[in-house]
Amino acid sequence: MINPKENFNIISNRFLELETYFDLAELKNKKILISGGTGFFGLWILSLINFLNGRNAQIFVWVISRNPEKFLKKFPHFRKLEWLKFVTADIENIKFTNQSLDYVIHAATDTSMNAHANHLKMLDNIILGTRKILEVAENSKASKVLLVSSGAIYGTQPYRVPKIKENHRLSCDVLNPVSAYAEGKRVMELLGSIFADQTGISVTVARCFTFMGPGIELNSHFAFGNFIRDALLSDEIKIEGDGRPVRSYLHGSDLAIWLLTLLIKGENNTAYNVGSNNEISIKNLAEKIKTVLAPQCSIIYKKTSPSSILGLNRYVPCTLKMQDLGCKDWTSLEQGIKDTAMFNSELSAAQINI
Repeated sequence: MINPKENFNIISNRFLELETYFDLAELKNKKILISGGTGFFGLWILSLINFLNGRNAQIFVWVISRNPEKFLKKFPHFRKLEWLKFVTADIENIKFTNQSLDYVIHAATDTSMNAHANHLKMLDNIILGTRKILEVAENSKASKVLLVSSGAIYGTQPYRVPKIKENHRLSCDVLNPVSAYAEGKRVMELLGSIFADQTGISVTVARCFTFMGPGIELNSHFAFGNFIRDALLSDEIKIEGDGRPVRSYLHGSDLAIWLLTLLIKGENNTAYNVGSNNEISIKNLAEKIKTVLAPQCSIIYKKTSPSSILGLNRYVPCTLKMQDLGCKDWTSLEQGIKDTAMFNSELSAAQINI
């Protein structure tokens, strides 16, 4: 049986294998505030900082979370760490005073299906949360803010654009309520630009795409997680639609390295795409997961094919700007599949709520 400690080793071992590829020495002795530090992004960022602190980086972190206890029950190795403190609060109402900071990472956005169903609440949460975290950054005299945005801000990616660049002038449909998430992220970026201009604090934007690895949800609108769930618990891997949409998947370990690299090296008032260059269709992803984990499974195409929440059929970034900073998608899709499956191998259908 895989216990929490072994689960943690699955994550930390990934950084051991990647250690020669990154240099984050500039983070030594820094103080960082993270919003959204208990989701998938937070799990990997905190795990990387834990790894760095094991190398005597002495980074201190505050994490804003509405329910840190829920996170700590799942990942008890983060309890009672001297370098880590949780602040229980909603991002829109956070009060964080009398504490100086070096950096702020704003990654708090609820991406669940329930959150996407309430468009107005989603929009308010993104905009009001961003304004509040920028105020906290200014009051705490932080030198740098990293805003975690989304590739969704580009709207529907044309098939004639194989890999979308940061300077593309595409956008989401503002007359469609489903665009609340994407448009909220666009306003987030605008707020960051205004804030940088008015305060002199550096603001960098990470436009994030799709990801894989331990911590990814297994019962949501993420095909990767759903296929892993099916391969572990069922005799069928179910595809919503015809399997033709194209995605690319960056491992959580690579994601964390990229984000912390942007924190120290990203230019002010500049956006960077964060995601893998290695595209794959949803059909081929299902077949790959079947081959790696469950050759006995059959692949089923569901007749109904509702539009995805973001309405995207192709979602692949150009990451040349990140490559210029020394970042690559080092971890293979096959490794991501194996890591995610091992991390979740003891879960039951009831635990995943299917």
